[in-house]
Amino acid sequence: MVLSTQQKDPLRGGFVSVSGNASGDTKRIAFEVNPDSSGSAAALDGLKAVAASGSYSLGLPTSDSNIRFDASISAASLTNLSTAAVNKAVVEAIREQGPLASLTGAVTSPLPAEGASVMVSFAGDLYKLTMNDGDILVSGGEPDRVTAYFDASGRLQLFGGGTIAGQQFSLVDDSVVSNNMNAVSQFGIAAPTSRLTGREFTLAAGLPALSVTFNGSPVSIAIAADGTISKTRMLRGFRCGGRNQVPDRPYYP
Repeated sequence: MVLSTQQKDPLRGGFVSVSGNASGDTKRIAFEVNPDSSGSAAALDGLKAVAASGSYSLGLPTSDSNIRFDASISAASLTNLSTAAVNKAVVEAIREQGPLASLTGAVTSPLPAEGASVMVSFAGDLYKLTMNDGDILVSGGEPDRVTAYFDASGRLQLFGGGTIAGQQFSLVDDSVVSNNMNAVSQFGIAAPTSRLTGREFTLAAGLPALSVTFNGSPVSIAIAADGTISKTRMLRGFRCGGRNQVPDRPYYP
């Protein structure tokens, strides 16, 4: 006799399909969107109407059980109920919870010539910045993901919106795009200033320290309930009781 055990797969047969790659480190999520059943509708005689009641939710857990990103989009909030519109709205709602990534270049005078371009990388995509009648045209990558312009001082300003993984802009080497580092100099971003700006949150006692890396060195950032911020560089290579030693005085990068 052969014993067969079956179990329902929660990822199959619903209104959301989830698939992954062979290694399981990425997931592709597709919502099944039906405007006829989820959207608003009215009878031909105008005497009856059905309000949109569908909703689409996504939750992203992290390695820290206290940190989770959740988004829920109602069908009624979308003027064009489609798979593309739902996907965009859900992604934007998730990104609104992450920090803002930006980059500022050096003062550039004169500005790059008409048609000059440079390539930068952000969140795994390549973006081409092209001078167009004094403005910058952004192409490639994800549409509307990156904003670029020269400010009144002649500094290139790049904004990548919310990024829950804390990704930042990086320069594309000549091995990827020929002569790009020369263009990097022309656009004044050979030695840029990169920033991650956090979202507003409520101060409280006992907030956990934030661990970041600056210029290759790990830095611990603590925020007190009164808003006082202290930064301490963690020393590598020195251990005592299984923990990295911390210098007595704060380190300000």
